[in-house]
Amino acid sequence: MKHSNRITGLLLVAIAWLGLTSCTQDSIATKPLASSPASTPVASIAQPSSEAQPGTPTEKPEQVLVSDKFASSGLDNVQRASLKELGIPIVIPTYVPDSFKVSKVVANLCKLGAPQRGNCREGSNYTILYRNAENTCLLVNAAGGGVGGGAGEFEFQTPTALLGDVIILFGQPSGANQAPTSEQLGRIHPNLASFPATLKSVSGRSPLYNVVVGDSAYYQDTYKCGKNTSVTPLEFEKIVQSLKLL
Repeated sequence: MKHSNRITGLLLVAIAWLGLTSCTQDSIATKPLASSPASTPVASIAQPSSEAQPGTPTEKPEQVLVSDKFASSGLDNVQRASLKELGIPIVIPTYVPDSFKVSKVVANLCKLGAPQRGNCREGSNYTILYRNAENTCLLVNAAGGGVGGGAGEFEFQTPTALLGDVIILFGQPSGANQAPTSEQLGRIHPNLASFPATLKSVSGRSPLYNVVVGDSAYYQDTYKCGKNTSVTPLEFEKIVQSLKLL
């Protein structure tokens, strides 16, 4: 009889323990998380969890390759370093439309005394090529000389902090150079380009800098660029006005 009472007592203890455990689990499952938007005040900062949640992929921190100051130019550290090695002032855009990404950087270093031919005909030079998903190309060029231009269907002048007043041309290369209307400035045109200009803040000889939407035969052949499908003269003006020294 005593043995039977002992077994009965143990069973009652086990049943009571299971009941307590079930209640504890129900309490934990229904308790709101500290980081839940419904339970966290706006001014509080949720503490990051030290353990990954089941079924949630672990996110790796994004590697930052571009300094904050020039992040909008899209150039990474390697590309910026290659431009700095040229030994000339490097002009870059601090604004480009969101759809454009850096596709290529061409930096031609011409050392002192190098033969003046080929890529070194006018000294060190560079091209920064941006491209969007429609294959429209936007290029920033710097060269020591030998740059043509100026025969546009339309032209207007815009002030810049770095290059002074810059002429922007677009339309068919007829040489008419008419003043555009406000409606024309808001429409997409071919052959958008800024007339090559020098730095106003340096002593001595400055390279010539210009910005181009590369839809001419030269850029189609050299960089496989397509037609201009998105950049208006007004948008192009914002790019030219954003030019800064690297």
